[in-house]
Amino acid sequence: MVRQTFFRLGIILGLAIFAAAANASETGNYVIAAPDNPDWTLGCGWTGSSDKGVEGADAIGQFVDTTIHLQSHGIPLTEKIRSYQNKSLAMFSLIYDAAAPKPLLAFPDFDALPKKSHVMSFRQKSHSPVAFEPVDSGSPWMIFDDDADTFIISPASHFLIQSIGGDARTHIVGELRDTVRNIPAGFTQETLVAFGKGINRTWDLFGRTLTDLQGKTRPANDCDIGLKYLGYWTDNGTHYYYNFDPKLGYGGTLLELAQHFRQKNIPVKYVQLDSWWYYKSSTGPDGRPGKTKNPKMPPGEWNRYGGLMEYRAHPSVFPQGLEAFQQKLGLPIMTHNRWIDPASPYHQSYQIAGFAATDPRYWYDIVGYVHGAGAFAYEQDWLSEIYLHSPQLAATVDAGDEFLTGMATACGDDGMTMQYCMPFPCHFLQASRYSNLTTIRTSEDRLRRDRWHDFLYGSRLASAMGIWPWTDAYLSSETGNILLSDLSGGMVGFGDEIGKEDNDNILKAVRADGVIVKPDAPILPLDSSYIAEAQGESRALVASTYTDHGGLRTEYVLAYRIPTAHRRSLDAPPEDLKAREQPAPADEFDVQDAAFSMRAIGVKGTAYVYDFFNQQAYREDPDATFSAPLNKDGFNYYVIAQPGISGIALFGDAGKFVSNGKQRIASLQQEPKKLTVDVIFAQGEKGIRLHGCCPSPVTASVADHALDVSYDPASQYFAVDLNADQAAAKNGALSAEVMLQTK
Repeated sequence: MVRQTFFRLGIILGLAIFAAAANASETGNYVIAAPDNPDWTLGCGWTGSSDKGVEGADAIGQFVDTTIHLQSHGIPLTEKIRSYQNKSLAMFSLIYDAAAPKPLLAFPDFDALPKKSHVMSFRQKSHSPVAFEPVDSGSPWMIFDDDADTFIISPASHFLIQSIGGDARTHIVGELRDTVRNIPAGFTQETLVAFGKGINRTWDLFGRTLTDLQGKTRPANDCDIGLKYLGYWTDNGTHYYYNFDPKLGYGGTLLELAQHFRQKNIPVKYVQLDSWWYYKSSTGPDGRPGKTKNPKMPPGEWNRYGGLMEYRAHPSVFPQGLEAFQQKLGLPIMTHNRWIDPASPYHQSYQIAGFAATDPRYWYDIVGYVHGAGAFAYEQDWLSEIYLHSPQLAATVDAGDEFLTGMATACGDDGMTMQYCMPFPCHFLQASRYSNLTTIRTSEDRLRRDRWHDFLYGSRLASAMGIWPWTDAYLSSETGNILLSDLSGGMVGFGDEIGKEDNDNILKAVRADGVIVKPDAPILPLDSSYIAEAQGESRALVASTYTDHGGLRTEYVLAYRIPTAHRRSLDAPPEDLKAREQPAPADEFDVQDAAFSMRAIGVKGTAYVYDFFNQQAYREDPDATFSAPLNKDGFNYYVIAQPGISGIALFGDAGKFVSNGKQRIASLQQEPKKLTVDVIFAQGEKGIRLHGCCPSPVTASVADHALDVSYDPASQYFAVDLNADQAAAKNGALSAEVMLQTK
């Protein structure tokens, strides 16, 4: 007989958590259900004896544990269902009470699923491209419907050896990979389920839960040099990737470039050094002989495609060494690394599993070297190939942690941050453990329009794990690319040939001192974009982010037409550089307009929309759906501000993409008919233009000095020019307190 004794443990966002227990019984079931939607449930039966629920608390909050005892193949196991009170969360744990030669069963094992739903996951491909289908890849799975009811099911521990499986229609399981062997007694496999109303809201709940459980401090958007300042990049797709002026040499070319930046007041504050500077083999990750990386350049161990031989500067590149070069450069550096080649002498000195170092001494060796040469961050590239060619990472319960935790610990001890590149979904999840993993690549090399799609959806997973997404480099003349990079909240970096920079474009994203003016959070697709794509609709993808000044929010919305072939073939190997560097395919979707509701971006009252590129302002009601044509390049960008109690909707600095970003507008304080704006200036800036909308004319002043304000009663648009000489030193910066008032 099946006993179904349900305990209601918490309600949030209209959803309820139910757990099932049958004290000392042999059968029972567990159900996660939405009381207002009888079709929105996850459930499964179980066999075994259960204990009475036990209350407790952890980093997430109060919970009740239901424990089930059973055996499989003669080995005792314990299943635990942890239901959190007042949060839409459940944790499923499978504990091996004795050692096992291989995985014995899957838990949880849902066989009752929502009937009308979609699924989204991430592929086990380089940079984890999104898939609107179930992919057994170690990825979280999102189950959602047309009303944005959402479940997210994900591994919650030992991320490199766990996965989610099933067909997402009749069956979903949390399980160890079938490659795992020799599971020790006491090993615990954990799977987290988060659920709620709203896709992005549920992702945030899921991600915060995982990082809180792992003890991660989520990094601020300016926590290191790369996140705070404009950078120059030399990786694949940039001009100086395995390329330099033969008259100057590699080091000399970059030194001249840095001098050029200083002379032209281009505020680059760090330089990324890609794989060209250290010793490499001549074989690719598949073991096949490779070609010279750039046959137009001199041959040598630096100019090869293969794996790492020695993580030291090659004398052909930096004759006096990496540290001497950095000191002449006068800028901090960020250093790249590949996989460890099977022929590398490091195998004789350190424990290395395939391509992955599991020996802490290796990490202290290489990290200490680059940190001593002025590196502030370490970039681990080729993570996908490292995983595929290091079987131990997928076969043992500890090798993955030894590899990635060793890297994080060594970097952390030297005060360095990290970036992951070419990650699988398991690497995103593993990043929930490391406070100094600040950035991650979520699209292929060299940002292009056909890579925006995967970048935006990949940013959703990155943001959930407390990592800032990085677009990869682009040319500064590419307005759309630098805009997206800025809106990501992450890095902004370009890779032009010397003298080809578009400084006007650069200064739309950064101040004159190189500080990036950015949003509070990464730009992410709206819930409606997920639903539309799952339904196969042909319409513009709409994504948004924001700046929040004490509850007065400015929304930034990007809408663009998705090309039919929005990325290169997933079957193209990552070493196929020719396929990677093909021009973006032509748009084939007949989409001419962008549309989004005000409520979908969190606007609850009257708002004003500013079309950034067409320089037009519109007044919109909260129930309105805004619609406008995409520009000739297939995208458009909007800044949306609400008037609040002051009656003044401020768009901010008219010359910046993220016009109310806190790096420019330090604070907004509102009173009836009055808005006080604290504006930050960088050294060398002459002035800015503040602009916004108001139903009545606006006056402006600084320290009781009246400023001229232009006002158009038809559009209700106003603008005021503010000079830097009206600013004063405050907290180590130049700032001006501007008083805006309605007449």
